[in-house]
Amino acid sequence: MKSLENKKKSDIQNGWMYKTHRILVLLACAAAFYPGFSPARITSAISRNVSLFTASISYSSLTSDLQRALLRGWVSKGTFIELMLSCDIILIGIIICAIGACMSFGNHRMRRYGFRFPLVGATLMVGGLGGVYGAYAQLVAAGNDRVPSNFPSGFVIYAILLP
Repeated sequence: MKSLENKKKSDIQNGWMYKTHRILVLLACAAAFYPGFSPARITSAISRNVSLFTASISYSSLTSDLQRALLRGWVSKGTFIELMLSCDIILIGIIICAIGACMSFGNHRMRRYGFRFPLVGATLMVGGLGGVYGAYAQLVAAGNDRVPSNFPSGFVIYAILLP
């Protein structure tokens, strides 16, 4: 009877839960480098070539097409600093989830500790997405016609990919 219970536990551990988690983390890692899935594109003035990774490491790439709007005060510099920091938080969350996914390949002890990493990583990703939404709300509140705001499609993609 005990061996049947252990078999059920091992089936669960090696089953659909781990596989689904690993696939979601892999997709989130790949989407971080694809510009079409970037949650940072809160305005059409941001270049289409800016991925989540680029937005998190390069402020100049993020605001290259917005220099005039920033100089004239049509948009706040703080909005784009918040956007960049939020992208950093999302990227750190993805990395932590990837560490947890790698730990799920290990023995029982590694799997047990590995479950904590995706929880922390997903919480960071939710916080980062909240920051992106806050930056979007600031841009909408500015209400300038010269810097049109648009809700990023990547926001929804990362909300679905939360491991």
